[in-house]
Amino acid sequence: MSLSKITLFVLATLAVISTLVAKLQNIVHISNDVEYDDIKVEYYQDDLYPNDKRQHLMWFLQVSDLHLSIFKDLSRGSDLKKFCNETVSVIRPSVVLATGDLVDSRTADLLGSRQYVEEWRMYQQILYDSGVTVNTTWLDFEDPDNFNVLSLDDKNDLYRKYSTQGGKHRRSYSYTLQQGTETYTFIGIDACMDPGPKRPFNFLGVLKKDEYSHVKKLLDDSRGGNMTIWFGHYPTSTIVAPNPGIRELMKGTGPYLCGHLHTLGGMVPEMYTLQSTGALELELADWKDRRKYRICAVDHGIFSFFDNHIEDWPLILVTNPKDAMMLMPAIEPLYRVMKSTHIRVLIFSPYPIALAKVKINDDAWIELKLSEAPLYVAKWEPLKYMEGLYTMTVYAKPKACLYKDRIKH
Repeated sequence: MSLSKITLFVLATLAVISTLVAKLQNIVHISNDVEYDDIKVEYYQDDLYPNDKRQHLMWFLQVSDLHLSIFKDLSRGSDLKKFCNETVSVIRPSVVLATGDLVDSRTADLLGSRQYVEEWRMYQQILYDSGVTVNTTWLDFEDPDNFNVLSLDDKNDLYRKYSTQGGKHRRSYSYTLQQGTETYTFIGIDACMDPGPKRPFNFLGVLKKDEYSHVKKLLDDSRGGNMTIWFGHYPTSTIVAPNPGIRELMKGTGPYLCGHLHTLGGMVPEMYTLQSTGALELELADWKDRRKYRICAVDHGIFSFFDNHIEDWPLILVTNPKDAMMLMPAIEPLYRVMKSTHIRVLIFSPYPIALAKVKINDDAWIELKLSEAPLYVAKWEPLKYMEGLYTMTVYAKPKACLYKDRIKH
């Protein structure tokens, strides 16, 4: 290895180490520094609150770091097809976010990087054969699938040809979902370096000044909706952006969903934080080795999520009351929880649910009744739980014996 290559490798290694240190300081723990005075006053004027009806409710999925490869672990592709055929069909989300590293783009010895058209065709064929893009909106993303791509017009930029969104958008883009009386905007941030570097220089993302301005315009155009949901590949601590920075851009809007770090080799399986600007930042574990995906819901303006494994059924997501460790008080109308009349739980299963019940701490079990699939509800008195922390346990049993009973705390 020449001296110049050694120098570049050392610099890249130092950049990776410094970024990982920043991640450990910034994402491992949940911050609760947001002032509760920041809660939007105008929300107090409405009369919306969670009840026993399936209204003001939207859910969607996220999957990240697929790393489809023609050299390693072909089950990544077959399992993705199963996810599209079965999981997405059961959950029926409004949107699926595929947040980058769609293909592996690495040589057989894993030391080099290049674009393989066979990997991109595999990705495209899985989506086509499963019909997933017909039944839902699939929002995929390039980050950082531009290994060795010299420009946006480079013929090697296979993302443009084989993804669902690459031919429609040059870089960052937004998608507006109108559901009932609610409007949700999904803004995807493309922080790919331009030109695309070789490994390992793709570890950091960069938003140049013009791209930063473009993202800001996407946000300005989304004003007036019910919630803005951000997504991208790189965690914000690995994105270099013009002042005042990418987090400040997200201030007062909604959560940011990303991938990229693969649980740091299993050391940090859950990387969640509350940014100082008020939004949750949630890194999703990789599909590549862990076959993880995320279900998210917005219920009466309140965001909830749960990270699940492809083989785990039934899938349970409590949307009211929300997990106290994942609140966004500067963004969400949390007072609606205190006005709510019912516990609300989304339960998804390939088979009908025979029994669902819930309890708080050591109280008696309460039956969850089906409102309208997949929503199950039970009456409750929220004022009893105004102070302190409580544990809610949900039990769900499918009719078929193929799947085990599922308990979620």
